Amino acid sequence: VFLAFDDGLPARREFWKALRQRANHFNTVPLLRIQAKSLSPKRVLELSKYTEAWQSRHMSNFEYLLRLNMIAGRSFNDLTQYPVFPWVVADYTSDKLDLDDVENAKGTFRDLSKPMGAQNPDRLQQFLDRYRELGSDPDLPPPFLYGTHYSSEGSVLHLLIRQEPFTTLSIDLQGGHFDCPDRLFFDVAESWKCCNSSMSDVKELIPEWYCFPEMFENGNSWNLGHLQTGRSIGDVKLPPWARGSAQEFVRLSRRALESEYVSLHLHEWIDLIFGDKQRGPKAEEAHNVFHYLTYENAVDVDKIEDTLEKQAVVAQIRHFGQTPTQLLTKPHPRRHALDECIRPLFYSTASLDSIKFWSLPKSARPSGEVGSHGGVQSITVVGDKISTVYADLTVITLRWTNMPDGSGLPFTIANKQSKHLPPHTSAKSPFVMRVDPPPTLRTLSPPPSSHSPSSSTSRKVAFSANPKSTGRRKSDTALHPSRPRHWSRFTLEDYQPVFGQFGLCSHGDRLLSCGYWDGALKCHSLESSTLRLQASTSGGHLGPITRLDVGTDGETVVTGGADGT
Repeated sequence: VFLAFDDGLPARREFWKALRQRANHFNTVPLLRIQAKSLSPKRVLELSKYTEAWQSRHMSNFEYLLRLNMIAGRSFNDLTQYPVFPWVVADYTSDKLDLDDVENAKGTFRDLSKPMGAQNPDRLQQFLDRYRELGSDPDLPPPFLYGTHYSSEGSVLHLLIRQEPFTTLSIDLQGGHFDCPDRLFFDVAESWKCCNSSMSDVKELIPEWYCFPEMFENGNSWNLGHLQTGRSIGDVKLPPWARGSAQEFVRLSRRALESEYVSLHLHEWIDLIFGDKQRGPKAEEAHNVFHYLTYENAVDVDKIEDTLEKQAVVAQIRHFGQTPTQLLTKPHPRRHALDECIRPLFYSTASLDSIKFWSLPKSARPSGEVGSHGGVQSITVVGDKISTVYADLTVITLRWTNMPDGSGLPFTIANKQSKHLPPHTSAKSPFVMRVDPPPTLRTLSPPPSSHSPSSSTSRKVAFSANPKSTGRRKSDTALHPSRPRHWSRFTLEDYQPVFGQFGLCSHGDRLLSCGYWDGALKCHSLESSTLRLQASTSGGHLGPITRLDVGTDGETVVTGGADGT
């Protein structure tokens, strides 16, 4: 929701005051009751953990840049604050791109440690000369290197002119007609050349450059005019390595964005746009200084009393570019190298030749001698939790992060907890117990003590039923010690041996187990110190529950039984 207030700051303050009071009175809109500092973009980025995910290569360069833009206040709904992406390819003349040669990438990739205005040393010197002249006059506003900005309404419309609604917006911006043909976006190579040579063009790119091939095609057949050379403007002229295909151009551009060279240097560009080199002394050192009105909070428009001056400042801010909100005041961390990150086993076909295995550190292993707890019965991973159940029902819970531990492992294990399932939960009951028997089943006295179901030698138990009735109904009533048990004529030889199976639910906070001969599905709390039993149910099966699976929501559990249900 975008709100505009004609009366300026006082009106905004009154509106928010009234809205907060209403939200508190009716207990609605909880976001309005959050402290202001918790909504700070810097704080939002810190709490999001996006940087850690990007560092460990669980998030692509494209997605990370998009998220940074969103947190910094950039929006696809505001042309004056449109998401900004970097130029990464510098070669638009070759027949083939070599995106894998990181060591010799100078001719292929742009220098991400420098802003666009500093890519060309000769042009940079001209900017520096003008910067010193502006700084020598104390009566002038703060000096700047670049009079234009890397992201503005005009630069966005320049690139997206072939697609509506940007076509109509471009026409409106130019007073009802298209701009001069020679100033339109008609050639990728020419655009790159202009951004490296013109004193009035230092623009970066937009996300669509890496995902929207239609922006390079004149699919609506707009009459964009003719160049001075006589060439008619239609589709954008693409570099030779694109083979005349906009789809191929976008594919290779996106591949370049996700390349190893860009992955290892993208943090340098982030420092310029969102980080500690955006403003201040570090910005001056990096030759990254723009007009002071492009920076957030550079001027309080509401305090400008002169109407004409106020209109001029608003027009400057609206049409000539705005710098994103600064998200970092310290250097952005670099991305981890490939061999430092955990990746899926089949990350690529080449990875099959270099599969690596790591052992848990001793601090994360169960106490006692190796093998003293028996074999591993189950390993379950949910989020950052790893739950391991051993044969003696010892349960080890670990928390892990995908950050290197500093000793050679590409992960860190912390918060080890060792607990034991209570003895009464062991799956060694020699008979099948039913809570609610079929309607035709009548209770019999337990078999003689020599064949008691509690005896380890007992193999069968019997029930008596009306032979004319074959109806059975499933039970969904939980086992309870006060309920009478009913013996069923299940022959244990009819079942294969059932071993316990385990799963985690509720985001890893509860341990589910099945495989008990009494047909129970049990739930123990991993948060309690003694693995407290929270629930036990038969689940409606007529025998042992042999399989369970937990849904991706962490709450839905599907069970399968030895009776085929």
